[in-house]
Amino acid sequence: EDLGSHQLQRLVDLLTVYECEELVMTLSNPEENIFDQLSRLSEEMNQLRLSSRTPRHADKESHCHSVLIDWLQTHGEQMYYDRLSRTLQQIGRTDIAIEMGKNINQDKTLAMQRYVEEYHEQVNKIASQLVHTQAEETSHKK
Repeated sequence: EDLGSHQLQRLVDLLTVYECEELVMTLSNPEENIFDQLSRLSEEMNQLRLSSRTPRHADKESHCHSVLIDWLQTHGEQMYYDRLSRTLQQIGRTDIAIEMGKNINQDKTLAMQRYVEEYHEQVNKIASQLVHTQAEETSHKK
């Protein structure tokens, strides 16, 4: 639900064939116990480097990319963003996880702004109708 088709395509475009295969394999299996994963990712055992990565253009016609899109479209709505984010970090693509998180937050913020604007419009319509009805009642009493 959080990931639109354009975001799925962006995700796929940023992955190499190997990363795509790793992501599909990892997402297709039950998630590892989070506490085991945390100990494995401790500072002593893993030094994360958050360097910026650029899209990989090698072998874009890979079968894996279409498999990943199909898998995400089929199972993506049942999966929390946190799971996808952890999996991306697990395959070494923290940069994509961060970018997707920012995109989702921006989409949610814009949706909330639209909701608030529509809410205010509805309240103003109701208030206007109420004032109009009260004015009519007052004019009929005179």
